[in-house]
Amino acid sequence: MHTPNDWNPPDWYRFVLDEAALLDARGFEAWVGWFTPDGRYWMPTSEQALEGEPALALFDETPEVLLLRAERLLHPMTHVQTPPSRTHHHVSAVRLQDSSEHQVVVSSMQWIVEQRAGVQRHFSAKVTHRLRHTPQGLKMALKRVDLIDADAAHRALPFPL
Repeated sequence: MHTPNDWNPPDWYRFVLDEAALLDARGFEAWVGWFTPDGRYWMPTSEQALEGEPALALFDETPEVLLLRAERLLHPMTHVQTPPSRTHHHVSAVRLQDSSEHQVVVSSMQWIVEQRAGVQRHFSAKVTHRLRHTPQGLKMALKRVDLIDADAAHRALPFPL
């Protein structure tokens, strides 16, 4: 007989699930702290985009820019978030893609549901986390979000996926 405490997932697996829960809890400022100082949040418009090469992107932001975005997003006078969005991140197919002494690369499939002002939007994405081992634990050197429809027109995406 197995109990819930029998399975102890690896740190990188828990990181992906905990990050989704933090975003759903609107912990955006804390979330920025999960990045390395040179970290990058990237949402290219093509799954064929290669890191380090020029590419169009819906987001391509550093932690400094993400912090400004988080502060604006949480401000009570931000009209695009009045009322605030509620989200559910459904995470599946979490896989270790690469591992070394200094970092791990993890991929997952995510379905993000946003509810705001009586309207639901749905986003499906392949998400890649490049996580670096630091004295404070794992930190994101890269979070890449490849939306299934990244090349389509989108209304404002005020919150991180």
